[in-house]
Amino acid sequence: MQVDVFVPEGQYLQPGPKFFARIKPWRRTLALPEDAGTYLLEIVKFLATGALILATGALLLMLG
Repeated sequence: MQVDVFVPEGQYLQPGPKFFARIKPWRRTLALPEDAGTYLLEIVKFLATGALILATGALLLMLG
């Protein structure tokens, strides 16, 4: 059985406006450059990916 799923092009490529709306007051307070939000988002995504890999590894160790 094949299921076709419509995913709008580029939907997940750009960070959402909510993230930038939350970081805008901090940007003024800390005098962060404009692209600091993008870098911060990439760092958080990297750390989340690492945490997911570690959790999966720990789960596999417990099952084995």
